Amino acid sequence: MQENNENNSKTSVIPLGQMPDKNALACPHCGLTDLTLDKETGHYTCNACQYEFKPVKEKFKQIPNINNDRQVDTSNLITLKCAYCHTEVTIDKKYLGQIKCHWCRCTLDANNVVQTTTPPRALLPFTVTREEAKIEIDKYLKDRKIFALTDFKERLNISNVMCTYLPYVLINTTTHASLTGQGEHTVKKNYDVNAGVTTYDADDYQVSREYDFYIDGLLIENEKETQNKKIIDPIKNMINNIKPFDVENSIPYKPDYLGGCTSQNRNINYNILKPIAELKTKNLTKFAANETLEEYDRGVAWTNMNLEVKGEDWKIVYLPVWLYGYKLKNKDTFYYIAVNGRNKNTTGNIPIDIKKLITISLIAELLGILLMLFFPDFDLKFFFLLLGPLCFYFIKQRYNKLFNITTEEDEEIKPKTYIYNLIQEDKVMQRKSGLKTTHMVGANNTDPIGTDTEVIRTERDRTGESNKEFTRQK
Repeated sequence: MQENNENNSKTSVIPLGQMPDKNALACPHCGLTDLTLDKETGHYTCNACQYEFKPVKEKFKQIPNINNDRQVDTSNLITLKCAYCHTEVTIDKKYLGQIKCHWCRCTLDANNVVQTTTPPRALLPFTVTREEAKIEIDKYLKDRKIFALTDFKERLNISNVMCTYLPYVLINTTTHASLTGQGEHTVKKNYDVNAGVTTYDADDYQVSREYDFYIDGLLIENEKETQNKKIIDPIKNMINNIKPFDVENSIPYKPDYLGGCTSQNRNINYNILKPIAELKTKNLTKFAANETLEEYDRGVAWTNMNLEVKGEDWKIVYLPVWLYGYKLKNKDTFYYIAVNGRNKNTTGNIPIDIKKLITISLIAELLGILLMLFFPDFDLKFFFLLLGPLCFYFIKQRYNKLFNITTEEDEEIKPKTYIYNLIQEDKVMQRKSGLKTTHMVGANNTDPIGTDTEVIRTERDRTGESNKEFTRQK
C-alpha cells in the first residue's frame, strides 16, 4: 500500500508560460509526453510511469530591485512642531508665517523647528481643486446643517479649506514559504433517510507547498508613535473613510510639489511598525497558498509553516487631502471635514449645537409620553419613553460619523501580490468515510496567523472504512 501512495504523489514544477502548447507538456518524473488528462481534477497522469501531476502557471518571474538609496534634497523645507497639538507640520520655507497647523489651526512658531529624518519616497498629486473640494464639503454639510454649531458653519469658507498631505507607510516585501500539512477533498455525500443524517466521504492528502512571494505596496496605518491621540484617532478613521487612493499612480517625491500645502512629518518607527508589518506579510504569504488549494474543498490543516521575510523596502507616501478643521471654543476638541484629493470622497465629524439637540430630544420625549397616554392598552407602550434618548443618540451618531466608523483592517488599498518558483506536492494517504462535519477538522488555511481559533469538535462515529488505505480510481 505504501508503494501505491508513492505512485499517487503529484509534484508541479512546470510553469505553463514555458509551454508553447499542451502537446509540449511532459511528465516531470520521466520526461515522456504520453499523458492522460483528468478533466474533473485538471491532473495529468503519465501512461509510462503512472506519475500524476498538475501544471502550475507561473505568475511572476522577475522581482523589482529593492532600493532605499534614493536621496531627496529637502533644504527648502522646514518642519515645525505645533505648540498646541504637537503635530509636526512640514511646509515650504517661503510660506513660513503664512500657513497654520492643518489640525488645530494654530499659528506655527518658527522657533519650534523639528529635525526630519525620513523624507517621503513618493507623493500622490492633487487632482481635485480647492473650489471642487469646497463644493463637496457644502454637499456633506447640507443635510447636517440643522443641528450644526453656528460658528462651525460661519467659518466654513474657501480660505479655510486647506490642502495637506497625510503620510502613510508602504512596504514592498519578498518572502519564502514552506508549508506542509493535510488536506481533504470530498468524493461522496451520503444521506441516511432513516436517521436524517448527512455524512461525507473524503480523500485525505499529504500536502506541501513551497514558493516565493512578492508583495507590492503593503499599507501600514499604525500611528501609535504620535503624541496626540486626540489628533491621530480621527486621522486614521478619516483616511479609511475617504479611501480608496490610487497609490499606484504616485510619483517620486520632490519638495517642490509641496507648494503652499502642509504635510505631516512622519518618521518610520521600526520598533512599532516592524512587528505589524511582519504579521501582515506572513498572513498574506500564508493565504497565497490557497490559490493552489482549490480542490481541497474541506480545507487544509497546516502542521508546519515556515514563512520567512527575505527582503523589504519601506517608504513613506503622501496622500492628498482637502481639510476643513475646527476647534471647539474653550475645549480640547477638534472637528474636521475631509475630501479625498483624488476622487472627492468626503467624510467628517460636525460639532452639534447641544442646546438645540437637547430641545428636540425633549420634544420627542414629550411626544412619546403623549403617545403612551393616548394608547394605554398598547402592550409595548413603555417603549414610547425611548423616543427622546433614541432621537439624541441617532442624531449625534450621524454628526460624529468620522469617529464612529472604524475600518482598521480595511483593504481598499490592496497590495499587488505575486507567487513564483512554486513547487507543490499532493500525496493521497487514505479515504475517510462517515465524516459528520462539512469541513476538515483542524483546517487552518484561512485562519490568520496570531489569532487563536476555536477548534472544531473531534470527528466521531466514523465507519469502519474511515482509515482504510485504498487504490485511487482513475
